[in-house]
Amino acid sequence: MREIKEKRKWRMRLFSRITIAGLLFFLLFIAHATWGVFGKFLETQRNKIRAQENVAELLKREAVLVGEIEYLKTTRGVEEEIRENFGFAKEGEGVVIIVRDKGRDTSEKTSQGGFWTRIQRFFLRE
Repeated sequence: MREIKEKRKWRMRLFSRITIAGLLFFLLFIAHATWGVFGKFLETQRNKIRAQENVAELLKREAVLVGEIEYLKTTRGVEEEIRENFGFAKEGEGVVIIVRDKGRDTSEKTSQGGFWTRIQRFFLRE
């Protein structure tokens, strides 16, 4: 009989409102922690995709730069860069320098007139 009473005490304690409330609180705490970890997992996945895209872009850029370096190792590449950056010319080549007249108004409307002035010039040519 004593054993039955002991079993009832444990059953009453196990199924009491306080025990059930404590277990529910613990379950909610575990669910909240799991949800936080899942959110971090999703963020990590997005960061991984971004990092892979950046690596792909950097590899493309590296390929372009390696190509440019190989081109600059040739005499033609060096000559082209020197001409482009420093304006040098080969022996025997002429250099043309175009200088605009600063005193002259370069706006098209004032130098050619308006629409009707252009039509008159077109039809009144000699």
